[in-house]
Amino acid sequence: MLVPRHATRHRFERGLVRAGSGYVHYRRAGHGPVVVALHESPRSSTSLLPLMDALADRHTVIALDTPGYGHSDPLASAAPVIADFTRALAAAVDGLGLSRFALYGTHTGAAIAAAFALEAPERVHSLVLDGLAAFTARERDDFLTRYLAPFVPQWDGTHLAALWSRVGDLYRWFPWHERTRAARLATALPPLEKVYETLEGFLLAGDGYRLGYACAATFDAGAAVAALRVPTLLLAREHDLIASHLDRVAATPSVRIARPSPAPEAWASEIRAHLALGAHEALPWTSAARREREPEAGRTLLRWGEGYLHARSAGSGEASAIMIPDLPGTGAAALQAALPHAASAGRAWAIDLPGCGASDPASHDAEPVAAALDAIGQLQQFLGGRTTVVGVGLGAALAALHEDAQVIDVPGWMTGRRPLPALAVVPAAQRDASGANFLGSWYQLRDAVFDAEPAAEAPDAAGLQRRHTALWTAPQCGALAQALQERVAADATLRARMRTLEGEST
Repeated sequence: MLVPRHATRHRFERGLVRAGSGYVHYRRAGHGPVVVALHESPRSSTSLLPLMDALADRHTVIALDTPGYGHSDPLASAAPVIADFTRALAAAVDGLGLSRFALYGTHTGAAIAAAFALEAPERVHSLVLDGLAAFTARERDDFLTRYLAPFVPQWDGTHLAALWSRVGDLYRWFPWHERTRAARLATALPPLEKVYETLEGFLLAGDGYRLGYACAATFDAGAAVAALRVPTLLLAREHDLIASHLDRVAATPSVRIARPSPAPEAWASEIRAHLALGAHEALPWTSAARREREPEAGRTLLRWGEGYLHARSAGSGEASAIMIPDLPGTGAAALQAALPHAASAGRAWAIDLPGCGASDPASHDAEPVAAALDAIGQLQQFLGGRTTVVGVGLGAALAALHEDAQVIDVPGWMTGRRPLPALAVVPAAQRDASGANFLGSWYQLRDAVFDAEPAAEAPDAAGLQRRHTALWTAPQCGALAQALQERVAADATLRARMRTLEGEST
């Protein structure tokens, strides 16, 4: 059984909805009139959990991962404009069966929300813009050229050192690259947990983190506020980095400006009061309103216990194979590595094992390997028929425990042809204030390639970054990898089974 990765006062559900060529991931909580919520860059709907807790007593809050962030697929365009994000938002709310709703956005989400309300005012009965950026021309140019630094994986790991420094600097200076006394923030540094949440946002979005940011920076907030005809609350708390931007826009008959104190309840009260004014125009959300059934989608979230199991597919027709990823890793990487080896041309499904990728972790008292096997069984049951189980790398150990199995790219130590190298042990994603484990784990993963396979070619930095991201955005994935390594090392029968499968599949 799985448990939610994030704890909140209100129980929330997760879902996927089709939006253009990809899927938007969302979290939903509460009952009553609908509030659609959009997050800041580079975060995800996890940053909106406090909002969900504040509103879910009276509202159904649906918090979306912006395309390209969190667990939502990126937009098709490599250089999207804000209209691309509003089209994706329209497709998502259409898929959820929402015709008219309240809309909340913060920072990047505020720009997208304002643009949507201008395009489709008939769909938005109440609008909340929390921290809407209103940059000057000079600030915009500086933001685009210096603030949005590229995030490109480097073999030597220097990109991670720069990222670690940057995330800390975000809370010390604004803008973060102006490390001067004048730019020093007066607010205290956040708890370590928030630093790692921000780090996770950057890792999940990769270099694409810049796309949403850039749209928000180039959005003409002053003109948008002046043109809005939807009842709007424009606010920013005192500690918001861009709270001063409220002075750059003017209130209108449709737009009220508020400056609540940093206290969470003061912020929540302003939002609740504004939403209450439009509550008579709102309709409650029901599951019957959805226009798309998740199990028919190319990505799916299966409810299992209190959490969700994520899987994605490629190909068409009946399911023919379940891909089990190398660890740390996700189903997306497994599809890329294993699809050419699948037994037939049918549809292949790749699973995010418990605690990995977009899947929630197993309950605390569950044995990791047993929970992973149960998860594979859950996916097989969902697919409703016999399927080949294809294991990649460390995932081959799980595949080998099934009758109809294939294995790909199995390290020699897993078949008993050589001992387990010391560096092959997957590092633990242990959070510390210095970032030493975050940086050190990169070199452990990198050097393990050569320790496990002395003749191996240097892996590409992008592939190594995917493994490192999988480790640090889902720490339980490393624990599962370690448990699998121990199982293989102790089970001679399992090693022999993999030797047999290697012979059958080559």
